[in-house]
Amino acid sequence: MTRSRLLALMLILTMLALPLLEVGRADAQGVTHVVQPGETVYAIARRYSASLGAIVSANGLLNPNLIFVGQRLTIPREMPSPGGQVHIVRRGETLHMIAHRRGVDAAAIVAANGSLNPNRIFVGQQLIIPGLGPTPPPRPTPTPTPTVECPMAELITIDTPTLVMTVTSPIAVTGLVVGFEGNLAVRVLDGTGFEIGLGHATISSGGMGEQGPYTGVVSFTVPHASQMGRVQVYSVSPRDGAIEHLASVSVMLQGTGLDERIEALKAALEGKSYAALLGLLPTEDFLFGLYQSDGLVLTAAEVVGLLEQEYLGPGEVFVDFSVDARELLEDRIALGPGIRHVVFSTGWGEEHADDVFLFIGEERGKAIWSGMLYVLDELRDYTVP
Repeated sequence: MTRSRLLALMLILTMLALPLLEVGRADAQGVTHVVQPGETVYAIARRYSASLGAIVSANGLLNPNLIFVGQRLTIPREMPSPGGQVHIVRRGETLHMIAHRRGVDAAAIVAANGSLNPNRIFVGQQLIIPGLGPTPPPRPTPTPTPTVECPMAELITIDTPTLVMTVTSPIAVTGLVVGFEGNLAVRVLDGTGFEIGLGHATISSGGMGEQGPYTGVVSFTVPHASQMGRVQVYSVSPRDGAIEHLASVSVMLQGTGLDERIEALKAALEGKSYAALLGLLPTEDFLFGLYQSDGLVLTAAEVVGLLEQEYLGPGEVFVDFSVDARELLEDRIALGPGIRHVVFSTGWGEEHADDVFLFIGEERGKAIWSGMLYVLDELRDYTVP
């Protein structure tokens, strides 16, 4: 081999070796590493016993998963942080959340972490929390619960209603949410877990990854009796409609008192207690209907006077709970959505032969006697079982 060829070969080998020589070159800021084929930021961090967050911050990486062969990365010399602790970022956390929980100012965390971008922190990143003393010794990692993930549960919180608070319909729901835009779903469950109300809450401020308040007002079907229930707030996956994040609180659902009101109405009618009937009537309009004829809208005083003089006074009324009154009327008249229950009674009028259907509605969350349908004996076209 001639001398000129030997020199050329040595020059080529030297040029090929340059990237390898630069892989771990040290300088005042730390070590400069040249990315090799197949390497990741995670592998590089392990190689130099450096934290992933320090490498990402020192190099201004927007995405630690996007690096390329030949890229030069500064591996910073991680200095001890007297008077501070190290916090590892968990899923769903923002810088403001971390600062609030640690009791420090977010600007102080940014200052303690050099080139930290407060709007771009990521899972696994190590942040120095100033002024909290040295990092405590690591505790044993508890066995994870397969069905609950704490960081995820903290993305939605419920401020109102509070735990076991007595609620009526409609119910106002407020709280804080992190990382969502648009609406959240809100539903109300009764004591059996059955859904009795569904609506939405609107996030009024806060962007993706930031904390913001939400509010919603949801109406629900008031149960007959007071009972423990539950209010749930959750986000829905736009991909398949599945529930992704959920928070809930147990509440006391105030019932309408339907059973008590029906018993009181039965006693007042059969006993012809007009004062008691007056207390069972609505504060506004009462619907008095005659079967196969027009109806009247009366005041409470007018109802009591009409009953005493013409319909209830001469009768011997019996309220029969064993009859399915709604089924008897099913094909004859249309019952409005405000009618919660229908009760059948007999023995009305001078001949004690007429029937009455008693309509039970709702006013301010309480059951009321809202109307009645009077059926003359000669117009009866149904058979009572």
